[in-house]
Amino acid sequence: MIVELRTYICTPGCLPAVHDRFVNDVLPIWQELGIESIGFFTPTDEASESLTYLLRWHSKAEQEEKW
Repeated sequence: MIVELRTYICTPGCLPAVHDRFVNDVLPIWQELGIESIGFFTPTDEASESLTYLLRWHSKAEQEEKW
């Protein structure tokens, strides 16, 4: 199993829009493709605007095929 960590650093003030994009657009596409997300995280420090998430892959080949 491979766990992939990705972080988006948002333009100040854009974190809510990035969050909405993932909920409304990205996650449905990932579900169709069989891409499994483990979790999403945002910092508790309001001055930091980023979205970090984890993806689970069964193999490097699966990651390359689906991503």
